[in-house]
Parts: sequence; C-alpha cells; structure tokens
Amino acid sequence: MNAIKISGPNGALSGTIDLPGSKSISNRVLIIKALCKDGFEIENLSTGSDTRILEDVLKTDRENIYVGHGGTTLR
Repeated sequence: MNAIKISGPNGALSGTIDLPGSKSISNRVLIIKALCKDGFEIENLSTGSDTRILEDVLKTDRENIYVGHGGTTLR
C-alpha cells in the first residue's frame, strides 16, 4: 500500500471533502476530528444510532460509557 502525504506551505491545509454519509465513514470522521487539535465542521453525518452514540461519547469525559452495539465505537 502506498502512502500519500499532503501538506501545505505552512503545514496547514484548508478545503472541503465530500464524503458519503455512511455510518462507517461518519464514525471515522468523528474520531479524526476528536484527534485533531484544530476543529472542523462536519456535515451530512449518518443519522444512525451508532453515530449519534459515538458523537456523544467523544464529547464526554467519563470512566464508564455506553456504546450500544457499535463495534467502531467500542474499539
């Protein structure tokens, strides 16, 4: 597998990426956002319960969390 590195002249990039609103992609985008120090807007997230639960989990700081049946959320 080849890796692709994208960078801007000052290390920062800006733009828009259009992705389908699938549960799998939505959950991964939420995790990427949580790991980034600079926030960004997300539109067209899946409306599935797994995505809503993951979004809530990433906003909380609790020792015990409920993740429902979401495998991505659990991992």
